[in-house]
Amino acid sequence: MVNGPYKLTRYVTSQRVIFSKNPYYWEKGPNGESLPYIPRVVWAIVESTDTSLLQFRSGSLDSLGVPPESFSLLKQEEERGNFVIYNGGPTYASSYLTFNLNQGKRQGKPLVDPIKSRWFNNLNFRQAIAYGIDRERMVNNIYRGLGEKQNSFIPVQSPFFNPDVKVYNYDPEKAQALLKAGALPTTINGNYWMIGVTVSALCLIPMLAIKCGKPWGPKFKKIWENLAFKWTLAPLVLACWWTN
Repeated sequence: MVNGPYKLTRYVTSQRVIFSKNPYYWEKGPNGESLPYIPRVVWAIVESTDTSLLQFRSGSLDSLGVPPESFSLLKQEEERGNFVIYNGGPTYASSYLTFNLNQGKRQGKPLVDPIKSRWFNNLNFRQAIAYGIDRERMVNNIYRGLGEKQNSFIPVQSPFFNPDVKVYNYDPEKAQALLKAGALPTTINGNYWMIGVTVSALCLIPMLAIKCGKPWGPKFKKIWENLAFKWTLAPLVLACWWTN
């Protein structure tokens, strides 16, 4: 059952999704003609964004969501390749950081190390990390200036967006003050540490399914090392990311 312009016709695992025109679609064209105009759409399932870029440039794909790192290349080929790049503005998708606040257990063992969990559930700690993120630099360096800073998990396009939410602009001094307010102990050399363990080594796990997750992982790592934290990177595929 569908009320959109297309209905699912066929799904081929790891290859393609085929949609056909919905003959009962409610919207009509300017002259009363049935919409949509295109009777059939095939979505190719391509796991690698590099592969999809090659397929588009060779003519195998008719459209492509242009990743930031490919924008300048495709822009140079726009006229010669007989295609047009549209900048539709921010999408509903966003890159975000989340801490595992789960205090539950699995087979009698805590899902998150209790010592780390104590940090993650500390409001001062989370606010300090937020102030330690230079999002303007990330927009320019990772998204090639094509991204937008987001101050809420709800995007600007949503009717539920609240423009008056608290904003955490980059402020490393405020971040340090919040860490001290959270009574987080430090080692002799100034690094923050966890009671009961050696110098902190928090694990940052970007999703491999998100191409931009690869460069911002090291970027986050560098930011928080400036706040006297030690981090390790452990990229995971999406399914394993949710499980962990």
